[in-house]
Amino acid sequence: MIEKGARPRGTAMFRTCALAACVVVLSCGSDAPTAPDVPLPFDAPPLIPFPDSVVASNGLPPRVGSASAHVLAPDTIVYTGSFVAPVSAGRAMQVGVQVVVRDSSTLAYHLLPFAFADCPLVLRVYRAQSASPAPVWQSDRATGALRCPNLQTLDPSGTSFLAGWDVAAMLGDSLPAGRYSFGFALRTADGRTIEFTQPPAYLTADLTPPSTDASVIEWTAESRVEGIGPRMLHTVVTLRNPSTHTVVLNYGACNAVVRLYRTADRSGSPAWRSELRRYPGPPPIQYACPLPLYVNYLGPGDTLRFPLSFPMYEVMWDSLSAGRYYVSAVATVGGGDALNMGKAITRTLAADAVDLTRDPDHLPSSRVIDSMSYTATTRIVHGAGGADTIRTLVLVTNTSSTRRESDIAPDCPVIVYAYPSRALRDSLPLQKPSAYPDGGCTFNLHHFALDPGQSWVFGHDVPMAVARAKVPAGHYWFTAWLTVSPQVLLAAGDADVR
Repeated sequence: MIEKGARPRGTAMFRTCALAACVVVLSCGSDAPTAPDVPLPFDAPPLIPFPDSVVASNGLPPRVGSASAHVLAPDTIVYTGSFVAPVSAGRAMQVGVQVVVRDSSTLAYHLLPFAFADCPLVLRVYRAQSASPAPVWQSDRATGALRCPNLQTLDPSGTSFLAGWDVAAMLGDSLPAGRYSFGFALRTADGRTIEFTQPPAYLTADLTPPSTDASVIEWTAESRVEGIGPRMLHTVVTLRNPSTHTVVLNYGACNAVVRLYRTADRSGSPAWRSELRRYPGPPPIQYACPLPLYVNYLGPGDTLRFPLSFPMYEVMWDSLSAGRYYVSAVATVGGGDALNMGKAITRTLAADAVDLTRDPDHLPSSRVIDSMSYTATTRIVHGAGGADTIRTLVLVTNTSSTRRESDIAPDCPVIVYAYPSRALRDSLPLQKPSAYPDGGCTFNLHHFALDPGQSWVFGHDVPMAVARAKVPAGHYWFTAWLTVSPQVLLAAGDADVR
């Protein structure tokens, strides 16, 4: 739930981390970030005027499927996922596919029954870097359990099942160990076929269990400062497995930290430590850290990234002076999984140099993130009998040459805050807004897509009478929080409340 007065992640007045002991297993070949903060690919700071011709929200865009989900009906979605289970206790590597059919309710997902074909899954395997679109193996050309594996029902209350294929049998004597990508088709009882794609992973028929020797891993790190409102210090630690065998690694959620030094040799005490950072209040609040254990099976040639991002108002908050700083990243991983822990290894890595300034950050009214442009405004819409409305709009445009997908909270696509002055609204870190009729929202996700050049307008209306009951009459400046993924915060113009 997003409670009233909540802030978007990364700019929170207080970010609470639950303390929970758990194990999270990540599939082979993962190149996805596993740290809690993921750097965003920012373009140059834009200045995008909001067009006068845009006067109303388009509502919610149509829900669309993705590489792992398909909309069967307005209230029925089939979710799929594939994974590679490593060799264990003499058992060959397995490729698995899970299928779940659920509704699209906003408060909770409910399993739904759905009829699939007797042999519902066709698995296809492709060479990961081949120009040929033809698969090198597909299950509907195999025999026995490879053609149609037994389905494991995961929940009798609805359609939820799991199928698995033996990798050694799939590769046979003609396909070598290596990186392969996947696709699979899901066949319904009424004759429809739904296609899905999955990222590549390392496959081998070797029955040797994954190595727990983390010392073979290559480590690198890099840093940069970029973005607007706020500028961010981004550091990424990358681990690569250069060996010919899979290595299993374990690590915590806060296994990587960043230090800044004033000298290139990074000697002496750090000028700043990320693990001691605080939100600059008032009052200043130090961040907590969750306690999961992550396990990742890193195949030959695969990489694992630990990205960390810090707003510059936290980095420069206390007493850090402007100038050039030399970044050091310290990361720790262990070999082995939750049952077979190996020795933990800590590496301290030079992570480039960055030039820091004490220039204040200001919340922008428009920005471009990964070729998606966002711009906001607030207007007064006059109604009959003086029933005016305060309307906040956010225009989103895909400026790239490819289709872009995202998620948004359907119950609250735009959350609005009101401030009594421009300075308060634009200052970063965010200040406490005036009481305003917004907040309180179920953060369920609605998946949508924009084609090249396509725009969509999201909006939020507040009747003037409702706003007037919450805040005194006067001139207010507004902030629009667009709940897309990644979330976007914008200065959204100003208007009179009367």
